[in-house]
Amino acid sequence: MKLLHIKLDSVIDFNPANRVAIEQSGFTNFICPGLVEFSPSRSVIRVQCKDGRWINISTILMSGKKTGKTCLSAIEFFNGYVTKVEFTLDRKFCSQLKE
Repeated sequence: MKLLHIKLDSVIDFNPANRVAIEQSGFTNFICPGLVEFSPSRSVIRVQCKDGRWINISTILMSGKKTGKTCLSAIEFFNGYVTKVEFTLDRKFCSQLKE
């Protein structure tokens, strides 16, 4: 997939709706690179980076598709993919590169 229209987010905290689930899981570091959230107020997908900051993604192109009408908005991606994963910490983008 290709992530389009990416911007660095000035808000570094978790979405309040997800913070409770993260705290209940016993996750103490609060830095989970690749963690995916949806921001309904801004209609963007947020992905946490290794340094704890977040990037906002407003458009996603799925693999094998051409740009144009096949691009998904953040809301469409959230409804079609992210909501299918029940546990918040499993909502991660993972690189295929080994660190």
